[in-house]
Amino acid sequence: MLALKGIYQNGQLQLEQLVTSEKPITVIVTFLEEVTLSAPEVSTTNAVMSHFQASLKQNYRLGELLAK
Repeated sequence: MLALKGIYQNGQLQLEQLVTSEKPITVIVTFLEEVTLSAPEVSTTNAVMSHFQASLKQNYRLGELLAK
């Protein structure tokens, strides 16, 4: 695990250090100051949920293959 500082402004995240990777990396963003979130549109929420469901199915199949 790697922790980096950065600044989020106008919809963009700028990290203080460069991170290079040949594959996608899962990240968790924690806002250290109070922020106001806008509610996503229903179409955006549905798209995110569809992607999440597909990811779960793929990971479940991978788990079955690894268990053999």
